[in-house]
Amino acid sequence: MYYVRILLIILAGLLAFFVIQNLRVAPSLPHSLPDLAETAKDILNEVEVKVLNPPPLRVPGLAHKATLTRVGVIRETNIERQKNGLAPIVENAALDRAAEVKIADMFARQFFAHVAPDGQTAGELAAASGYASISTGENLALGNFKGDQDLVEAWMASPGHRANILHGTFPEIGVAVKKGTFEGQATWLAVQIFGRPRTDCPEVNTGLGSAIEQNKTALGMLRATIENQQEALEAMDQSDRTAYNQKVDEYNAVVAEYNKLADEVKSEVAVYNQQVNLVNKCFEAGEK
Repeated sequence: MYYVRILLIILAGLLAFFVIQNLRVAPSLPHSLPDLAETAKDILNEVEVKVLNPPPLRVPGLAHKATLTRVGVIRETNIERQKNGLAPIVENAALDRAAEVKIADMFARQFFAHVAPDGQTAGELAAASGYASISTGENLALGNFKGDQDLVEAWMASPGHRANILHGTFPEIGVAVKKGTFEGQATWLAVQIFGRPRTDCPEVNTGLGSAIEQNKTALGMLRATIENQQEALEAMDQSDRTAYNQKVDEYNAVVAEYNKLADEVKSEVAVYNQQVNLVNKCFEAGEK
C-alpha cells in the first residue's frame, strides 16, 4: 500500500508538470499610453495672434507743406532700429495692403482706433490680406507732421510705439500714409503694421497626430477584444487542454498585436510631442 501511494504521488506530480508545461501563459498588457502634448496652436488654426497696440498717437497742429511717404517712413523706422542695434525691418506687400485697408476705413468711417467699429483688428486685416502671423503690432498716428522723420520721431517719443518699432522679433512691416478730412479737418493718418510670419516657427506633422489618434482608437478596440477573450478563458473548462490552449494562443496573438502597436504609438507620441514643444516655444518667443 505504501508503494502504491508513493507511485500515485509521483504520477500526480508528473501529470501536474505535464499540464503546466502545456498551459499557455497570456502576457500582460502594457501600462497606460502617454498622452499627446497640448496641441500646438496652429494645428487647428486656432492661433491666438499676439497683438501689440499702443494707444493711437494724435498730434495737434496746423498743416505743414510736407508729404508723408511709405518709403520714407520705413527708412526712418530702420534708422531708429539701426541706432539700437537691430536688423532692418523688411517691407511686406500683404502688410502694406492691410495698412492701406485700415487707413481707408478710418477715413471712411471716421474712427481712430486699433479696433474698427465692427471689431476688426490689425491681425485680422493682415490675415485677410494673406499674411499668417505669430504676432503683430500696430502703430497709428494722426496729425500734420513735418515729414517722415517727424512722424517716426513722434512715435519713438511714445513708449508703446517705440516698443513696436524696436521689437526684436518683428522682421516685417507694412505702412500706409494718407491725407484727408478727419473730424472736419485736413490731416494725415499713418499706419504701421508689424508682423512676425507663421513660417518663422517649425511645422508640426498634423498627419502624424491624426495617425496617433487612429492608432489609439485601434488599441482601444484591441483592448476590448482582449478583455472579452480573458472572460471567455476564465469561463472555459480547462480539462480540454487542446481547446483551451488554442484559445490562449488566440489571446496571446491579440496581446502581441496590441503591445506592438502600443510601442509604435509611444514612439510616435514622443516624436509628435517634441514637435509640438518646439512650436509652442517658438510662439512664446514671438509674444515677448
